[in-house]
Formats: sequence, structure tokens, C-alpha cells
Amino acid sequence: MTFPNMRMIVNNLNDTATLTATSEALPIDYTQRSGRAYVWRSTDTATQVITGTWSGTEFADGATLYRHNLSPSAAVQLEIFQDEDPAYNSGQVPTAELIPPPVLRVGIDPWGATYNDEIPVPLTSIWFPPVVGNNFRITI
Repeated sequence: MTFPNMRMIVNNLNDTATLTATSEALPIDYTQRSGRAYVWRSTDTATQVITGTWSGTEFADGATLYRHNLSPSAAVQLEIFQDEDPAYNSGQVPTAELIPPPVLRVGIDPWGATYNDEIPVPLTSIWFPPVVGNNFRITI
């Protein structure tokens, strides 16, 4: 049995990275803990940049922001570097995918509905071909 669209994050590289953030109302290190009570919060709604450095070179092919409180109109950008050289740049990616009019069930789905609306917690995933890097930057 094959599942061609199934993706799993087996190795969470965020947990092993040294992290910094533009602002920290709550510490960015909290993203490296699995407890629900531990979250990272910025001090305001300005653009936030999270940087991470791994102790060595790592392979990456996906990233997920899980349990975020970003609006569907927000955007994130993921960049992975090998030293200073860019290995991957996602560009601006919306945090939720709007249901387009041909699929939107008029009179049933609310205007501006997203595919994320029906899942229990918000998440944004970015999948890309495997790259090698030793640091990353997430811009929200």
C-alpha cells in the first residue's frame, strides 16, 4: 500500500538548532519543547525573524509551523543556507490556502474559507526538494 501524498517529519531539526528571534515576549527556546504550555510569543505584530544554526550540516526537505495563531492572510518565508550561500528560499508563502471559487460551496462555506478551517490546529507546511544547509531563517 502506497501513500504518495503522505509526508512525515521524522527528525525535527528545530529541536537541535541554536535559535534567536527578533523579539521574545516568551522565549524562542520554548519552540523546542513539546509541552502545550510552552509557546513563543513576539512582543508585537511587526515582522518577526527567527534564525537557527545547526552544529553541523543537515538535510532538509520540509518545514511546518504547527499550532500558530497567524491569520490566513499572513505570510511566512523560509530560507536555508550553507554558511552564507542560499540553498533554498520559499519566497512569501501564505499561512493558509483559501478555497478557490470553483471549489467553494456557495451558501455553505463562508467567504474567505481556507483548507485549514476544518483541522483541529492551524499549521503551515512548506515542502521542497532536499537541500543541505547549516542555518536557516524564518520571516513572519
